[in-house]
Amino acid sequence: MATSLFQITSSGVTNITFTDYPQYKTAMWLWRIFSPLLIVIGTFGNLLSLLVLTRKRLRSSPAMFYLSILAVVDITVLYSGLMRVWLENVYNIQLREMSEGACRFHTFFVYFILSFSVWILVAVTVDRCIIVCAPFRAKSLSSLSIARKTLLAIALVLVVFNFHILFTQTLVQVDYFEEDIRCSHAVTGKYFRDYIWPWMDFAVNCIIPVAVMLICNLMIIRRIAVSARKLKHHMDLDKCVHHNTAAPSDTQKGNTVQTLSIVALGVSNTAIGGAQERTNSPEVGTSFSFRPKVDSVISRRLHSRSTNLTVMLLVVTFVFMILSLPITVYLIGFQVWVSVADPMEEAVLELGWAIANIFQYTNNSIHFLLYCLTGPRFRREFVSMFKGTFGQKRIEPSEVTGNIARASVVSDK
Repeated sequence: MATSLFQITSSGVTNITFTDYPQYKTAMWLWRIFSPLLIVIGTFGNLLSLLVLTRKRLRSSPAMFYLSILAVVDITVLYSGLMRVWLENVYNIQLREMSEGACRFHTFFVYFILSFSVWILVAVTVDRCIIVCAPFRAKSLSSLSIARKTLLAIALVLVVFNFHILFTQTLVQVDYFEEDIRCSHAVTGKYFRDYIWPWMDFAVNCIIPVAVMLICNLMIIRRIAVSARKLKHHMDLDKCVHHNTAAPSDTQKGNTVQTLSIVALGVSNTAIGGAQERTNSPEVGTSFSFRPKVDSVISRRLHSRSTNLTVMLLVVTFVFMILSLPITVYLIGFQVWVSVADPMEEAVLELGWAIANIFQYTNNSIHFLLYCLTGPRFRREFVSMFKGTFGQKRIEPSEVTGNIARASVVSDK
């Protein structure tokens, strides 16, 4: 394979390499600018996310637990993955080439931690799907204990899946770009690592996660749409009762309570901050029979929370799909492209590698911004964190309905 060209000038023959092309220089510029920028933004953003998500009113929710772990994993990704390629391309510090062990372990760890961040998103999406679509089983299928066990199981599976890297990665002489000793595929496993492993990695870290998240989100959207129709039906009944001078019959009361109960069970579990633990509480069930109009307000609020969290997860999923696709395509096609590349094409590959990495690590840097843009509850908690309201107790919907119910019982006596 040609690794250089010769250009005849007035001073003689000049050796042209891929580093002489503007594409390569653009790639180096991207590394210098965006790498430290993403590390700074990702570090502060994920730390802020962790502070908000572990607050008292949110940390009891399995979904918030997943997102808290994701913030820690995202920081780890930035410092183990992005930091390494930044130092290598800008300062020529070859961390993986320091030793055989560094080559194998660091490659294994980066693949593992990147996969782990992807599957945490899958886990939180499945958790929300269970809570919204199977509310009667939510208490047995969604809890902090189950969330911890789920993450442990995911970690163990991903360790096994990536374990071969500890044997198929080594320091070898490469014949592309600058011929040198680099951390790459061992000769004995070259075909597997070049042509089979990229597709396996693509399936496990892109195709399957995206498919699961899309299916779950579609199920959530459908369930919320059904709940919205039931809620609208209840509101219409509530208006009729409100404008009717005659007292409603026992049958009408029963129908109102039954309709509202169905709506509440469908959406109350989806509220951020551990509302799922309150779905089957006696207070919620009791309050429906006392104040249908108040229950309508509470149901609308819970439905709004469910919709907001669903939008947030949909945005996070969509951003993940867009930003992760370039690096996956690059890794699949790299061995084919580099085997026939001339110096200019090698410069283009360097530029593509820089862009694909920046896209990938952007996904691990902007979750805090996505939460702020699409999560009203997250924004409120973030603002209250800086308003000195750490000790102020927030009144939750279930507490309001419970107090109303108890007050009604006292008044009736």
